[in-house]
Amino acid sequence: MTIRFEGSDAPLSIDDILELERQIGLVFPGPLRAAYLRSNGGQPDPYVIETSIVDTVVSEFLSLTTTEGLSSPEAYASLVRRKGLAPANFFPFAVEGGGDFFLVNLSTPTAEVYIYTGDAEPGEELRSLGLGLDDFWSSLKPE
Repeated sequence: MTIRFEGSDAPLSIDDILELERQIGLVFPGPLRAAYLRSNGGQPDPYVIETSIVDTVVSEFLSLTTTEGLSSPEAYASLVRRKGLAPANFFPFAVEGGGDFFLVNLSTPTAEVYIYTGDAEPGEELRSLGLGLDDFWSSLKPE
């Protein structure tokens, strides 16, 4: 099944992504760059993710360059840099149905996906889904 993104922002070039990486001081692994080259945010279709860790919906793939709503770089600045809710090498890329965030570990070549759950027990807020980003997108299914 091919994933589509509805309501995405203007397409990005590799130069756009490299410039953003330079501005925020991060380097995206290949799967994250590829995802942003395919679509600059939007609502995924299909959008349900079920793993042993989580059973929820992916309501939004965060844009890198939005003028409306929250962008990935803004979420990174708020959640990681200001609030310290995740290590500096974790980058928020999507939001789940209840408002929690999916993040990728930029230190892994597969862009391993984690979920940050704000109402979890202390120390259990950030959990690995055991999937790289490509597998995360291919795991989404219809409701």
